[in-house]
This record gives sequence, structure tokens and C-alpha cells, in this order.
Amino acid sequence: MNKSCYRHLLLVFIVFLFGCSANISVPHKPVSFSSDQALLTIYLTSSGVAEVVKEIQVEELAIEVAGAWISLDLQDSSANFAQLKGQQKLLGVSAAPLGEHRRLRLRVRGTGSDEVSDYFLLLDKNLQLEKGQSKCLFLDWRMEADKPGLVALQPHFTARAQGDVLASDLLYVACGAINTIYLVRLDSSQVVAAFSAPGPLGSIRIHPSQRRMYILSRGQRAIFVYDCLNARLVDRFNLSAAIEPSVMELSANGRSAFVSDPAAGAVFKIDLASGELLAQFRFGQRTGRLAVDDSASLLAVSLPASDQVYFLDAQTLKTVRVVPVGSEPAGLIFFANSLYVAE
Repeated sequence: MNKSCYRHLLLVFIVFLFGCSANISVPHKPVSFSSDQALLTIYLTSSGVAEVVKEIQVEELAIEVAGAWISLDLQDSSANFAQLKGQQKLLGVSAAPLGEHRRLRLRVRGTGSDEVSDYFLLLDKNLQLEKGQSKCLFLDWRMEADKPGLVALQPHFTARAQGDVLASDLLYVACGAINTIYLVRLDSSQVVAAFSAPGPLGSIRIHPSQRRMYILSRGQRAIFVYDCLNARLVDRFNLSAAIEPSVMELSANGRSAFVSDPAAGAVFKIDLASGELLAQFRFGQRTGRLAVDDSASLLAVSLPASDQVYFLDAQTLKTVRVVPVGSEPAGLIFFANSLYVAE
């Protein structure tokens, strides 16, 4: 990642890839966005066989609405054609007008020049934006001759609306500040789509065999279940109004979710078929992270204040053992019959 997505980037993966360089981060400029608006994330790429040194300054991107041009709230951004090859440049994130859109106006300035050019772009398909949605818009920059036989190359731009995602190996990135999940192809390390989820966001987890994504919404006090293939909401499990959920883990079979309420010092086990509360355990102090080992039927819970890790029976949430660890245990992960604890 090139920048941090405000304070939290939650990485959830089907296939883990080291060195992924997709630019997903929200710009430093705060995004003004409400649930009554739609959100657009705009990316720029360069393509074609031309090898030229060319720089531009993107000064404006506007959407045509009922014959008028509505500018998106983006910062000016510079781009170098050669350096952009094979990569995506994040131009920004902006609230966007609701409705069905097809035409864009892109305003660019050549670097070191006062010349400003407007490019009127027709999207490959209609861009439908509804309240609360978050989507991506992709711009591509090519250097081509205006007419066959001409030597001088000129910038040409095309625009593409977010479409269906056909890839199976994806990285899911949650940006809690804007309640958006980004989908990144692992073969190209490029963002291909985005969708909104009810926030504020807590944990997100993938169950690969079910092709389901489970999103814990702290604001809605609920677990939302999405189809990984089309980002369609397929289920919702409401938690008790008395719970302030923060961290969630899934059982390996996808039948149960373990949810913590750190402020109450409690952990809950939820049946993901019925939404029923199956068991709970209260520690009397603030909880940290969770980890599940289905083979040993154990749930590990870190307690930073007492420098302990509790091992609970994953079926009943009764105490199996308590292990003292170093200072303020945080991250937990089971691997090869061992629990690794990060301080």
C-alpha cells in the first residue's frame, strides 16, 4: 500500500500475495460523504505501445447531469505517462451526483505549459449511482497520433465504469473512514471494483469454500453477509442492542461467528444459520483480539490490561486455561498447533 487509509486498512484475502502495490488509499484531503450521497473513487492508467516522456496535471473531472457539468471534489493531480505504465494512480475520492450518467469532462494541463485542454468522454456503459453506494471510475490515457502518418503524439483519454468482477483471486481491502470495500486483482495488483458496506466497519472475514464475506458493522450492531462473486448482500444477522461489537472471527466451517465487546469485556458466539446467541463469556476487563483453532476447539482471547491470553472451549466458551504472556498482548494467530501472540 502506498499510503494508509486514514487509521485503518483491514486486509482480508482469499489468496495472500506479498508485495501487492495497488493504490487504494484515500487521499489526505478529507472526504465529505453521507449515506444520502454516492461515492466515486477515480483511478488513472496509461496504456499503448508509445514510449514517451509526457506529464500532465489533472485539474478537473466533471459529470454531466441534465445538461450541466457537476465537478467532482478532487485535488489537482500530476501524472507521468511512462511512470504510470502498468500501474494505477489514485486521482481521488469524491461524493458524486445520484442518477444515471454517461458523459464526463476531463480537464488537463500540460506540465510546464499554460495550455488547458478539455476532453469530453463517453463511458463504456451507464454509471448508475444510488444513495449510499460506493463505486470506482477508471480513466485510461493513451498517446496517439491524431491522424495516420503523423509523427507528433497527442493525449487521448477513455473512461470506463465499474463492471462485474470475473477474477477469482482477489484481495479485499476495507476503508473504514468511508465504509468502502475495494476489490483488487492479485495478478495485476489493480483495483477493479468497490462497494459500500454499513459502517462504522469492524472486522471483515472471508469463508473461501462458501465464497461469502462476513462484515461486522459496529454502527448497525449486525453481521452482513455478501456473495464474494458479485458483492451482493445475501444475509444479515442482528446482534443484541446491548452489545458494542468490535472484533469478529469465524469458525472454519462457517457455522459460527465469535464477536467481542471490548468495553463490556465479553465475547459472544453466534449461530450463522439462525442468528441465535449460543454462548457468552465475560472477563471483567477489556478484551483485545480473537483467534480460533477449530482442530483443537479453542478460542483464544487476549487481555491487554492483565497481560494474559484466555483459552476458551469454542463450543461452550468455558475457560480451558489462562496463559500469562508479555506486555499488553495484541494480535493472535494459530499456526501448526501453536498460538503466536504479538505484543
